[in-house]
Amino acid sequence: PATVAARQLRMPRLLLPLPGGRDWLVTDMRNWGDRDGRVWRLRAERGRPVQLTSLLRGLALPHGLGRGPDGKIYVGEMGRIFRFDPMAPNPSRTMETVISGLPSGIDRDFLHPLVHFIFDGDGALLVNTGSPSDRCETSGKKPKPNGTRVCNESETTERAAGVRRYAYRGNGVWDKNFTMPARGLRNSLALARHSSGTLLQGENGVDFPEAFSPSEELNVLRAGAHYGWPYCYEMNKPVPVWGTRPAMDCHSTRHTPTVLLLPPHSSPLSMLYYNGAMFPELRGKLLLRLHGY
Repeated sequence: PATVAARQLRMPRLLLPLPGGRDWLVTDMRNWGDRDGRVWRLRAERGRPVQLTSLLRGLALPHGLGRGPDGKIYVGEMGRIFRFDPMAPNPSRTMETVISGLPSGIDRDFLHPLVHFIFDGDGALLVNTGSPSDRCETSGKKPKPNGTRVCNESETTERAAGVRRYAYRGNGVWDKNFTMPARGLRNSLALARHSSGTLLQGENGVDFPEAFSPSEELNVLRAGAHYGWPYCYEMNKPVPVWGTRPAMDCHSTRHTPTVLLLPPHSSPLSMLYYNGAMFPELRGKLLLRLHGY
């Protein structure tokens, strides 16, 4: 519609406050499949119209947004994470790739290309690598054959469908190699770290046609754990497309069940622990943003 085309913000994803209390950064995907994504500076002052200034443009599905241990601003774009200086006269000239080669849909069909990340307490980058497909199935809705009924997308060569960890080497440098502390996660667009060090993940689960199934999940991330995708969902239920003998027994200790079921098809997109001053009754509580069915 013409009204949508006229909007400056098309598909805003995340917000990050800048010092001073009146300016924010916004990642805006604009359109699926186009390299028209942007990063905006949004200025909101009491009694004045909101002002939007385009800082970066021509990005591929920018989503993740955060402030790094070096104080610079980091953005998750399809296939990579880069940093930049939003206060520079020409912010685009300050762009610098930090992590590259992330699984994406740039050169192939990839269902979950959005890059989200958080920083661990030691500065390590914890990065969502979504699954290429819904249930690791072929176009005929059958498990992809490889002789062992194991999903290649999460457990062999692909190394997607989980959370990657890039160790921090200091001085704004991260290890180019990574580990996979958490596997079997279809799409981790909601990640949060508690002050105790506990890591949480909001799972965008498999797509069943039923309105009331499956439930989304809130998981506690533990090193070496497998959370079930694509074989299991919710507490211990097997995904039907994998038949009666999937590669993982959903009742076994190999499968780490969720700690909390979320509304079905609600698609958690971000979460954080609130530490602001405006709503004291929310301090220390986890706020979870749901896309909705």
